[in-house]
Amino acid sequence: MLNCGDMFRRLRPEELLSLIVTAFAGLILAVTSSPASLSLSAAALHMLQYFTFGDPMFAIFFLAVWGAVGWKLFQGLNRLAQHHLIGPNLSSAESAKSELKTVLEPLRLIWPLTLASVVLYALLDVMGMKVDAHTRDIWLNNLDQHLFGFSPFLHFPSVYQSPIFEILIEYAYLMLQGVIALSLVIFLLLRQTTLIRKFIWCFLMSLTLGFPLFYAVPCQDPNNFFIRNLRGHELPVAIQTELNDYSPSSETRTIIDKIQTAETSIQNNNAPISCFPSGHAMWSIFVVYFLAVLQPWTLAISLPWLFCVLSGGVYFGQHYVVDYLMALPVALLCIFTSNKLIYPADPQNLCNSGGCPSGPRARAWTRGSQASDVQTRSQP
Repeated sequence: MLNCGDMFRRLRPEELLSLIVTAFAGLILAVTSSPASLSLSAAALHMLQYFTFGDPMFAIFFLAVWGAVGWKLFQGLNRLAQHHLIGPNLSSAESAKSELKTVLEPLRLIWPLTLASVVLYALLDVMGMKVDAHTRDIWLNNLDQHLFGFSPFLHFPSVYQSPIFEILIEYAYLMLQGVIALSLVIFLLLRQTTLIRKFIWCFLMSLTLGFPLFYAVPCQDPNNFFIRNLRGHELPVAIQTELNDYSPSSETRTIIDKIQTAETSIQNNNAPISCFPSGHAMWSIFVVYFLAVLQPWTLAISLPWLFCVLSGGVYFGQHYVVDYLMALPVALLCIFTSNKLIYPADPQNLCNSGGCPSGPRARAWTRGSQASDVQTRSQP
């Protein structure tokens, strides 16, 4: 019988992080929200709408990941039934239990992401209502103006209009969740368990580090605050002059309207406040990095895609450039901690799955690996 201490020791880093984040976010929700106004199912549906931008085609993020997990689970259970229930050579219960753990591994990989994401999105809705009147969009845009001498989200769509470029950055930006899903499915099918775990750790860690910043520096994003001015703020004269000269193409306006409809509910007063740092930038960096760990040649495709994602965020008024500048160190910290905390149980595959341990851990790992090799060679 496992006690609580044994259970916690058996938790993986990403599982422990998911439970801690979920518990902390749940506590905040319980203290700040009335039961009548709190609905995890509504938060999940809103998250689905936001990640798919209201387009059923973009539901690939959820369908692909859970479809791949379901397929792997079906294959494993079918194999388990043939070997241990209806096969000619029935194995021991201990062997069946061990194989069942392997079969359920895909579910164990995904549940930390699913659990924490729904609860954190519910918290994000509540935060949006609490700090919506105190956003820092003007300050963030002033930083952009100091860097460029103008507001990038107004300047670039007005002076640079190319149908091909707009199509490229539209699909790169809107299909981010699909690319994340495709990456996870590839890792799953190739049995790159460690890469999946590191990716999920990075995703959860980016939210863990991002939420305090969302609260400290809330911003509605350039489109909601300046272009649409959803809350009727009094804008500085300089930015108002730029807004008067803002003349994007009709295609750009259509895309902006589509995004705004998916992410904002005026009835619930939940305009997003989570653009600093940029989640799109952090998650795109994770995709580029972990695909490169798997196959370095993917950089030839992923780096241009990353450029299109980041360009789309500014071009369609979803992010300030400083959102990306803040996202970079957060993303690098997430990747660094994933490489320090998560590595394969099989030492032979360690360096091929995102890096070897260093320091005292490396010496312990080396001794363990050598002992394992000796035991293996001594077996008949």
